[in-house]
Amino acid sequence: MKSAFIIVVSFFIFSFAEAQQKEIRDRTDDKKIYTTVEREPEFPGGMEKFFKYLQTNIHLYKKDTQKEEFQASFIFQMIIEKDGRINNVKELRRIPNTSIGKQIIKVIKASPRWQPGLQNGHPVRVRYSFPLHF
Repeated sequence: MKSAFIIVVSFFIFSFAEAQQKEIRDRTDDKKIYTTVEREPEFPGGMEKFFKYLQTNIHLYKKDTQKEEFQASFIFQMIIEKDGRINNVKELRRIPNTSIGKQIIKVIKASPRWQPGLQNGHPVRVRYSFPLHF
């Protein structure tokens, strides 16, 4: 009888410890930023719609482009949060060195919420990078 009681108590202690460990793991996962996930985050309507959104909302002025046939390439990085909001938008690279990167960042930050990335069926924070060419 005494050993059965010890087994039952041990089971409850183990279960409690497991629950505590899972809670700590869950809290840690809230801050974790994934670079690879089972389902990538997606702009409403897909990337084609995202680039159309950027094209519609980014206004290039002659003072920004400094010549008739302006060409530029950028790489942007951002964090897509669990609720689809965009944070931490950064311009990683630009060619040539132009001042329109700040305008592009403002437009990206103002974009509609994305569908978040999923890992194990749950929304997670995802670091997302993409090129942009003019």
